[in-house]
Amino acid sequence: MNDFITEVKEDLKRERFEKIFREYGKYIVFISLTIVLSVAAGTWYKHNKISKQEADGESYRQALSKYGDKQLALLDPIIDSGTVGYRNLARFKKASMLFLKNEFEKSVELLDAITSDSQAPEYVRDLAAIRAASILMNQNYGTESLQSRIDTLLQNPNGAWYFLAKELSALYKIKNQDIEGASLLLNQIKSSHHAGPALRERAEKILTVLQQGDYKSHASSALDTPKTGS
Repeated sequence: MNDFITEVKEDLKRERFEKIFREYGKYIVFISLTIVLSVAAGTWYKHNKISKQEADGESYRQALSKYGDKQLALLDPIIDSGTVGYRNLARFKKASMLFLKNEFEKSVELLDAITSDSQAPEYVRDLAAIRAASILMNQNYGTESLQSRIDTLLQNPNGAWYFLAKELSALYKIKNQDIEGASLLLNQIKSSHHAGPALRERAEKILTVLQQGDYKSHASSALDTPKTGS
């Protein structure tokens, strides 16, 4: 008797399952297939992305093994279609090479491209913006946009290069003979424990020079070789 009851229960379960499958089976199959395809696509994308990064890394290493125009030519394909990390490494490298060739406008254009690259991390974009602003200040062109560039960098107190941007702003004020404004910024850098020791030390040295009155030559020498230490 117990075996009969058990068998009936099993038949009822089987019928229920078959009914559920008839009504919802196509959705279950669709969802299962979607999950499988999503996992497969994710695996393919990850593998493809890693392979692309490895290829870009090799291309970048090959570029660094060359010099002059040959190196510039090898950097261009990475800039055009490389993954975000190597794309911007190539931009930084090419911008530095153009700067050394006195092609300042082209150098700034590349740095601006990094700043505008939404896929790049914020600290990378900000570093490119600081470098571009320092070139503009040093070469005395594009000054109409220089202040707005610096102000943009100073809008984020939590930015990785915030105090470096403050130093750049102070140097710009010195260049424009706003010694009071520069001193205020430099004192803020000097007294902040969030600023790196190299920045605090530089701020103290510049303040000493300002107090001695020899600020023009110091501002000029400080801008000749923009620093990124913090």
